[in-house]
Amino acid sequence: MLVPLRTAAAAYAAVNLTGSLVAVRDNLPGEMLGHRTPGSVGRNVVLGLGSGSSAPWPMAVMALAASAAARRRPVDAWPGRVCMAIGGGTVAGVLIEPVSWGQRPSRTGTVVNWAAWATGLLLTIAGHQTVERALRDR
Repeated sequence: MLVPLRTAAAAYAAVNLTGSLVAVRDNLPGEMLGHRTPGSVGRNVVLGLGSGSSAPWPMAVMALAASAAARRRPVDAWPGRVCMAIGGGTVAGVLIEPVSWGQRPSRTGTVVNWAAWATGLLLTIAGHQTVERALRDR
């Protein structure tokens, strides 16, 4: 299954935006590994620190930028590597976030987190395929 990097990055960004909106609405602070990010959820989302149901927005921006770079320069492996790192970090982040496991009162937050897990995995796969294609076509 070939996954276009720009499709994976766009899906990742869309789910991340949705997660940010849900986090602000449901007041879901980031609490990975029991550490709560200080400050209000809205402030943390704007500052790019993430929340209980969204990764930091700079990660989505970097994934979109890397996918655009991969399209312009298909023989470069770095865009795929960037997306693999972002996707892998998101997969790990979802797994250690209490909202993912229903430990916070937001069913929507839990659903969005698992959608983020799926798009993080998709971004990792698309990044890997991009790296393989770039190394093969050199």
